Amino acid sequence: MASEVASNEAFARIPSPSRINETNQRREMTHGDVLRSIDVTAKRVAIVSIGGGADVVIAKAIALSMMREGAISVDIVQTKARSMLDREETLQDLVELRLAKVGTFGECEFLEYLTTVHNAVRDAKARTRGKRLAAALTWQNGRRFYAAGRSPAWREFIRSGGGQGYPYETVVCVDGGGDVLGVDEDSDIKVLKHIEQCLPSESRPFLYVVGMGADGTPIELFKDAVLEGWSQVSEGRLQDGFADDLESCLRETSCWLDEPLDWDKPGSLWSYGLNVPQIVSLAIRDIFPFMRPLDGIVTFPRRNRLIEMRADWLRSARLYRKNSAIT
Repeated sequence: MASEVASNEAFARIPSPSRINETNQRREMTHGDVLRSIDVTAKRVAIVSIGGGADVVIAKAIALSMMREGAISVDIVQTKARSMLDREETLQDLVELRLAKVGTFGECEFLEYLTTVHNAVRDAKARTRGKRLAAALTWQNGRRFYAAGRSPAWREFIRSGGGQGYPYETVVCVDGGGDVLGVDEDSDIKVLKHIEQCLPSESRPFLYVVGMGADGTPIELFKDAVLEGWSQVSEGRLQDGFADDLESCLRETSCWLDEPLDWDKPGSLWSYGLNVPQIVSLAIRDIFPFMRPLDGIVTFPRRNRLIEMRADWLRSARLYRKNSAIT
């Protein structure tokens, strides 16, 4: 449990100097303030994990907040950066992950999770794939989908609300770590660009970036980070309640490590490093197992080694909106 992790004497709780200064000068914007910038009250929302790993866990934590803010329903979509899902792999996933074809959409385009499937995989890499994490999540406030992130059918999927006959009024793409902000032209940005091109006029697009740098992207790469065609609407500090949601959701997937210092022990299933939701959750609580913050810099294991990260970025969220959608 979170209290057990927090009681570990190896962890250091150090308030950020910038956090103290900001609090003295003005009231900080919080995650709730940022979320209210979207205004999901009485709306049907699709929240899209544009990465292939634990972004979907962050997506569920945000979806929980959206339901508290009064959303009618929130559907969670895990993507893979392809125009079509691999057919042989899909046939296996249909059985193993309890997936089903969605309405008239192609079998290798959009699939729906029928139930929750416990993540019992013992391979360090395979167990943290987005589609498997999405399968392990419980969700009663909407539906869960697995989709080809660059499918030509995205416009119809959004317009029909996943085949339900009404549009998603709000579509929120989620990225944990922030490499989508122009610092990596890999899968995340390709999925985001494709979805924004497919959006019907009746749907509002947003991008929610959580824990910039928590995915191991080097700090210096964010210096000139620009997301073409999008503008930052707001930024807020993530609160303990969100940290609790992240931990709870990640535990559902069996991917929370109770003793972070054991990440590289022989036979560890965390040999690649901690998952982004756990790094963000610990940082929100000012828990830094690997070093005390020095000039605002901390370290966490990612990509098989300890990587420097900015503590203030790890515990913050940024909301972006498509320029054409700004009024």
